[in-house]
Amino acid sequence: MWTRTWDQVNNNSKYRLISPDGTLLDFVQTATGEDGKLAWGSNTEIGKAVSVLADGSDSNISLSLGSANKVRNFYNNIFSPMSDKGYVTIDTHAVAAALYKPLSATSTEVNHNFGGTGSSSSAITGYRGTYAIFEEAYRRAAKERGVLPREMQSITWEAVRGLFTAKYKNKQNMLFAEGVWKQYSNGKLTLDEARAKINEHAGGFDRPDWSESGRDQTVQPAGTPTFERGVSSAGISRKELEDGPTDGGRGVDAPTDVQQKRVDSRFEPPPPSENRDLNRAIREEDKTLLDTVKTQFRRYMLPQGLLPDSVFKLKIERDSQLGAVEIDIGQLVTAYDRAVEKHHTELTDEQKKTAQRGAG
Repeated sequence: MWTRTWDQVNNNSKYRLISPDGTLLDFVQTATGEDGKLAWGSNTEIGKAVSVLADGSDSNISLSLGSANKVRNFYNNIFSPMSDKGYVTIDTHAVAAALYKPLSATSTEVNHNFGGTGSSSSAITGYRGTYAIFEEAYRRAAKERGVLPREMQSITWEAVRGLFTAKYKNKQNMLFAEGVWKQYSNGKLTLDEARAKINEHAGGFDRPDWSESGRDQTVQPAGTPTFERGVSSAGISRKELEDGPTDGGRGVDAPTDVQQKRVDSRFEPPPPSENRDLNRAIREEDKTLLDTVKTQFRRYMLPQGLLPDSVFKLKIERDSQLGAVEIDIGQLVTAYDRAVEKHHTELTDEQKKTAQRGAG
């Protein structure tokens, strides 16, 4: 929470478009012409990022990424963009591009991709829902065209966002697309005819924002902020590049041998983290299943819970004192009510009227 608060107090939320070649373009604007604003993720996501900064070991990174297929593939695409392992990030737009439907985050097909209700998952492979099906489809399509799976996903991701805009995504247009694919299934339309029909109904492809914004600007060196002004890097060391890629180059900007070196380094035993023991203690990783069950039983079933004996004894004393005070207060309130009732009956009619006017 502090990280987010500090950023929102000290940094401007305006941000720039970035073209595929790394060019910093104009600042993003909304449909009404106002400056776009960066949106923060949840405190859980921020906490995971801070945890990785404190402990960059492979085990902690893996734990922070969790078991969601999209998240892990997205990390791999960023960390090793030229990997030949076939990592591909399948999100809502990727599913929409694969099925050629104006899907949203709440669509059944997208829900199934992420292992939601109505789909199944495997504890053996780690795959959830239909993710593996779309992943394999992108891999095969990429192979046919001689590109990487993540490149195929990026290209179609941009295109489908320009075809199925936010405004176009509604129930009526979704039913239209499903009707077209039903005609295709029944043999009334060819594949190309079905696609053309949906393209025409959606109004064709809009060009990406980055293709029409500030193309006269030059490519910025690595480390240039995308914010309106620079972000403080105090406490986080970072190499700044001035004369093009060096050993500190990032992603595809780094020389091939540097990229390979970084990929290989991920499989080397990481140095012991000073926070490793603390992390293990917090997560109770050293406890056996029996110990964990005993702990949970004490926590939820016994009056003392997990409180130490000394603390529990103080709690008993405090509760006793509070109980005594409650009894005293109850007695005083009862005496007060009786006194009011007794004296109120002794008032004259005029005094009662005065009291009622004051209370009203």
